Amino acid sequence: MTKPLTDLSAECAVLYLDPSLRLVMRQKCPGFDRLESKVIPMQIRHLKTSNEGITINGTTFKLGIAIIYKGAETPEYFLKKNSEGGAPWEIDSFGFKSGVPVPTPGSLSTLEETLKRLKENINFDQIRPVTDHDRASWKTHQQNMEMMERDILLLRLKGNNQEPMIERYIQLLVIDKNHQTLHVEHWEYNMTLSEARSRLIQKLFVGKKKIEIRHFEPHSAEVMELIMPAVDKPIESITLFYDRTLQEQEREWPRRRVYDNQMIENCKKLIVPWGRITVHTLCRRVHYEDWIGELLLFTDMCRADRYTTGYHFSIKIKKIKYVKKEMKRLRNSANGFETEIPETRGTKHPKCVTVVNGKKEINFYIESIPEQGTLHFHGRLCSVGYATRV
Repeated sequence: MTKPLTDLSAECAVLYLDPSLRLVMRQKCPGFDRLESKVIPMQIRHLKTSNEGITINGTTFKLGIAIIYKGAETPEYFLKKNSEGGAPWEIDSFGFKSGVPVPTPGSLSTLEETLKRLKENINFDQIRPVTDHDRASWKTHQQNMEMMERDILLLRLKGNNQEPMIERYIQLLVIDKNHQTLHVEHWEYNMTLSEARSRLIQKLFVGKKKIEIRHFEPHSAEVMELIMPAVDKPIESITLFYDRTLQEQEREWPRRRVYDNQMIENCKKLIVPWGRITVHTLCRRVHYEDWIGELLLFTDMCRADRYTTGYHFSIKIKKIKYVKKEMKRLRNSANGFETEIPETRGTKHPKCVTVVNGKKEINFYIESIPEQGTLHFHGRLCSVGYATRV
């Protein structure tokens, strides 16, 4: 007979469980929360959020609207949609995306005429010899006809203000990295998907005081604010989201956006996935993954007076010839000269160009990333004397 684990043994076992499995167990076992509350840290390698849900170490917690027919068999189209996570947008009581206007007699007539032509086409096609292409084409035609028949029926109900024939639920689908479904949960559709996402984050993270995150890809500031109280240590790296609500500093060039979120300020490395618009933040290590501006804009940004000693910027580059051209320009500029720093000695690109700017020096150098097959161009702000002149 199998003996249950003691509390100490259970704590030790939980410590080595994958975070996504711990979260699934928390959904299924109410007593698991008590065990987790005993200051057992949760270590997450990769956390990503989106409008559709959350991904933790490859396991996705996906939110969507599931549709089930009342008193009739649910069409294959909806069953497939439900199995994939449901609709990623709000759905009205007739199964349409919220905001779809009430149909006019003319729009219904157009749909009915299109459906009639589809049926005539498939009947004509079936006279010819059957090929694999024909079978695939017939299947697509059949699916289109089923969807149009469903739309016509639901539009008639909506246009006549009749009782809808569907039931809607907010569905939580948990899928592992091998695309296998681990858990399905239905919630009453009495909130928006945005509110459901906040509820999911609270369910997974709020109240947990020991979460360590290595890399975080948030999609909004709201998500960061919800997760922040549960994070135990500064995050290793954060991939920044593009916040359209922030005002750009249009009078400065390059244009910049100011991010003052505490989680961003405290992270060890901030990754910016776009170019041209620079980021101003108290985070002292910023990497631009897709810089599309001139290198002159990047070097001028590093030399800006608002950045003090300790800041470190880098960009991913595709062609080294443009970087060498810019480094030559910097070397020939006032207060510019060739140096070496500890980070470059013994590397493929040991030479560094240093530009002295008051009480700080900006060290520009190239780093080779063999595992990615790319190069990074760095601008590091140090105290005068950090670099050795050659």
